[in-house]
Amino acid sequence: MRYRSLLAAPLALAAWVGPSSAELKVEDYFKNEEWSVTQHYIDGNFDSCVALKNFFDNGVGLTIGRAITGDDYIIVNRIAKLLGPGEDKRASGSVSFDGKAKSGFKDQIVSPSTTVEGEKYITVYMSSSFTDDFARAFSVEIFFANGSSKHPLIGSRRVINQLDACTDAALAKEKVINRTKAPAAPAGWSGGTADSGSPLIYTQLPTPDGAPKGSEYWLAYVKNSKGTYDLRFRNSQNGIIKAINPSGSKVKRDPFAVKVNGKSAFTTLITYDNAAADILDILPGDLLKLGKTGSVTFTNLDPEKGMQIEFSFNEDAAAGAESMVAGAAAGGGGSEISLEGLVGKFYVRGRNPNGKLYFGRATTSYEGGEFKIDWVWTNEKKESGTATLIDNIVTSVVPGYASPAVYKVGTDGIWRGTWDNGKATEVWVPIP
Repeated sequence: MRYRSLLAAPLALAAWVGPSSAELKVEDYFKNEEWSVTQHYIDGNFDSCVALKNFFDNGVGLTIGRAITGDDYIIVNRIAKLLGPGEDKRASGSVSFDGKAKSGFKDQIVSPSTTVEGEKYITVYMSSSFTDDFARAFSVEIFFANGSSKHPLIGSRRVINQLDACTDAALAKEKVINRTKAPAAPAGWSGGTADSGSPLIYTQLPTPDGAPKGSEYWLAYVKNSKGTYDLRFRNSQNGIIKAINPSGSKVKRDPFAVKVNGKSAFTTLITYDNAAADILDILPGDLLKLGKTGSVTFTNLDPEKGMQIEFSFNEDAAAGAESMVAGAAAGGGGSEISLEGLVGKFYVRGRNPNGKLYFGRATTSYEGGEFKIDWVWTNEKKESGTATLIDNIVTSVVPGYASPAVYKVGTDGIWRGTWDNGKATEVWVPIP
């Protein structure tokens, strides 16, 4: 999270060393005249995206990479002639963009080339500001003891954008929106999946007195990503799959008071358009109040509009709320993960609302009934927060932020979430 993590840091001193026995698989992602971008998988797991310059500059090759840890790095290949005496294992030097101030690196590991006998290459990890420096630059020069390697950066902005998109696409391949199949449903209900991937159950309601002949009325409960529930009223079965678009020209959104059998139950927001209505973000406890037979009335809190929606719930219709909250709609198994099972360490990468990337690590702990998250960002700033778990949704509250961060934990163990009311994104990858 966040803005505070974007301060420039010096060049990191680590160099990547891949597992010697691991199986590497490379998939093409993007290619133009200057660059080729590929996705790298180690033992079937996404590891990094790599942009390789398609030609050598004065006999020296340049590669830019982004690891799943969020680290950016450059690989300079065929540098044997540029190394000084005693630098066959490790080397030091500096990097300069457009001939400006140099950033140094020290004792980086030098490795033998896998394609040219007698040649060497070096991997240098860069600071979090590297992507912006690279994207703006017209050239980069890497200095060694016996000379330098200068590389024009034609189309560098597009390459950085492609690295961003490449990483997002690779993680999306592993994304599991639902932890279960289409949910089981109580008697009188059917289970399905909304267009967002969220589980839902639905049923046909009794036709109200005075309704036009042939009219249909359908009710659906949708479990959304915030750990709350939405209700959908539609005049056709097909309509329940898709939420109302709040940006529609005829769509309205107002607060409503809800009564069950004449007694006040809760207030909520309703998005509605003609015969369709979405009742939004209902808490589990409030949803249970709908698990009764009888009448349910929604009254617009704006007296000038005077709008009221009323439905009758028979026994089958009333059974849906309780089963949805109890977990029967999730296939009868309830939550497949626990707070104890989420304790660990994670690589964190994200994108602020302004579009800039940030990186760091997170450590989770669970003691005394409290789930705690501690972040350490690449500029060594630290933040802490607490979190709750509903099904596979983790909601974290961090002091200093107006809205919580909400993550969906996939079966692959990767957390994918948003913060700042969905304006920013964040991905957590477990550290083995």
